[in-house]
Amino acid sequence: MEKNPAHGISLPSDAKRKVADVPEKLAALGQAIRAARDAGMPWQAIDAIELAALTGMRRGEIINLRWAEVDTVSKMLHLSDSKTGENIRPLGRTAIDILRRIKTRSADSEFVFPAERKESGAFGGLPKAFRRVVSNPVLSQEDRNALRSLTLHGLRHSCGTIADTLGLTVPTVSALLGHAAGGVTANYIGRVDAVLIAAADKVSVEISRLMGNSTSAVVVELPTARANG
Repeated sequence: MEKNPAHGISLPSDAKRKVADVPEKLAALGQAIRAARDAGMPWQAIDAIELAALTGMRRGEIINLRWAEVDTVSKMLHLSDSKTGENIRPLGRTAIDILRRIKTRSADSEFVFPAERKESGAFGGLPKAFRRVVSNPVLSQEDRNALRSLTLHGLRHSCGTIADTLGLTVPTVSALLGHAAGGVTANYIGRVDAVLIAAADKVSVEISRLMGNSTSAVVVELPTARANG
């Protein structure tokens, strides 16, 4: 029997350090994102925050994401320079929907989130824009309280927490987050891509639902990693 390369992986720290009151924080974040759109804040910031929430991507991975790394047909990201080196991540359908929408705005740019005023380059104002989005004075006091301790990296923790509460396995959560110990290699992804993509789909749909977005009621089942027979 072929050895599973993910065997023995411990739960990534991103899923261990669970953000308290995740559903409440995600619901408040959804309100903040909608308010930011109404206020005319930069679309790069708003869509980047939503994509980070749905995928658990690191701040640098979101900011520097290039269209050459996005494959919406195969439902994967091929990150060439993540914190853990070259990395492949599965994409859920709600994340894919955002990327397809963004494509109509930034198709001529190398970067998914291009700079506002430069002819080339990535949108570098995400950290400051995030604070403006989550501290918007039009939000209710309850929402501002829920978001007070939330950071961009906290969105990564939230994604890991939701994946864990949905009952996904430790190697699957590791792969979704691009954790070093559970990083998905090019050789491994070919054998489990259906499982990981279904897992990413399940997580992104649940996060989107918690954020108050309308999503399909279709239940996403996780296929088995190995075919029967």
